[in-house]
Amino acid sequence: SGGSYIGAVTGLGTTEQIDYVTVNNLTLSGADYVGAIFGQAGAQTLDHITVNNSTVSGANYIGGIGGSSQATSTDLTVANTNVSGTTNYVGGVFGSNAGAINRAYSTANISGISYLGGIAGNNTSALVQVSSGGTITATGAGNYIGGIVGYQNAGSISKAVSIANVSGASASGVGGII
Repeated sequence: SGGSYIGAVTGLGTTEQIDYVTVNNLTLSGADYVGAIFGQAGAQTLDHITVNNSTVSGANYIGGIGGSSQATSTDLTVANTNVSGTTNYVGGVFGSNAGAINRAYSTANISGISYLGGIAGNNTSALVQVSSGGTITATGAGNYIGGIVGYQNAGSISKAVSIANVSGASASGVGGII
């Protein structure tokens, strides 16, 4: 713990495939790009990844599975996990996402200032069959807080459900989905 690009499997992934990984009861902290599985993922594939009963914390780009991802992902689950960032880009699954996601589920409790989402704090790709629960809380006068995605910069979202408790007393741009 401590630095940037922190993950239990890899800190900075580029092309490797990560399949069928389950992490339980992990506590991981760092600065930027922190996730239970990886800090930052490139153009790779992720399949059947589960994180349970864990705590992931840092400053920017913090996610239950990864801090930042460009990967094509299928069947991602983050349950009963606390994901917190002291500043921006915090998500239940990824802090920031630029890869297609098919089937992702998160009940993470998320906190940070801006760009907070149940699945991703920032998204620029296609999300299909995604759902979130838990709580998403802006801890300051931030922006872009959403049940599924904090900020949708490009891409699309379909077949999405959020029952997350989304709040930001001093935040602007707070929504149930985006």
